[in-house]
Amino acid sequence: MAIASVSALGLSGRGLPSFNAPEEPWPDQLVKRIPSSLYACAIELGLLGFIGTLCNASGLQTVSALQGGIFLSFINVFTPTVSSFAGATEKERNVPSSIWIGSASALAVSAFALIPDDAQGSEAFSLSGALDTILTPGALLLLGAALSFSSAKVRLGAHLGAQDPEFLAVTRLVVQFLFALIGFLALDEPEAVGAAVNGFLHTGSSSSSSSGLADGQTNGLFAGAAAWASSVSSRQATLIVVSAIASGTGATWLQAQGQRQVPATEAQLIYSLTPIFSALWAFLLLNEPISLHETAGGAGLIIVAYLTVGGGGRKQAER
Repeated sequence: MAIASVSALGLSGRGLPSFNAPEEPWPDQLVKRIPSSLYACAIELGLLGFIGTLCNASGLQTVSALQGGIFLSFINVFTPTVSSFAGATEKERNVPSSIWIGSASALAVSAFALIPDDAQGSEAFSLSGALDTILTPGALLLLGAALSFSSAKVRLGAHLGAQDPEFLAVTRLVVQFLFALIGFLALDEPEAVGAAVNGFLHTGSSSSSSSGLADGQTNGLFAGAAAWASSVSSRQATLIVVSAIASGTGATWLQAQGQRQVPATEAQLIYSLTPIFSALWAFLLLNEPISLHETAGGAGLIIVAYLTVGGGGRKQAER
């Protein structure tokens, strides 16, 4: 995603963002809740994106897809909650009651859409069953992912008031990549990371033992990367590239452009339509049938989003 976003920005002729120093003193920026430095904004969004992605991937290893979808649907409730205290302006923090009602309704409809058609009796109330396991590690990780993604949406809306959406989208993905790289190396190659940090702290020292990565450690890192690359099939490589460009760079750029005009709380109600597109892609690409619950839930999500964002909810928010 980082490579694709930088390449796209370079081909557009706009050039890369400049490393400008903050235009205001940091205390003033903290009071306004909007850093004037593009890179301070990108670091915040990149860290939230990295934490959310890591928690999401880790949680889905131990939680079923049905429960995982329900827990991630808490984004619909977390977004207005985060906006009420982390919004940059008074307008962002003043969440209309229609948004709260719509967010809770979208959460309930999402849970209903995930119920299997053959569920009977207590099995049909899968939301209550999922809440019974809310203290399991997988569930807590998914709730953490939902909170991180919600916070990123709210803060993105705040930063777009002062930042260029294309530059912010690109630097956000680059920073998120750096966080992911550092996290991976810290987990997979802790000795190499320790040696690199030690070398950085002792730069200029005459001691050869403090020079950083040894030749053997460097060769081991390159050998591991080469072994991974050689194990990736052409089909897997194609899927990685398409995913990075379409659902990564493309989605991040479109989100930055859209949220410049739509508040985060309203944007989340639009994002709540994601299960509908997931069902359509699964049907078209994987030949997975769309269940009656998914059809009814999808219709309900459209109605909730329209009533909250496109109908009376927007009028209430404007008042």
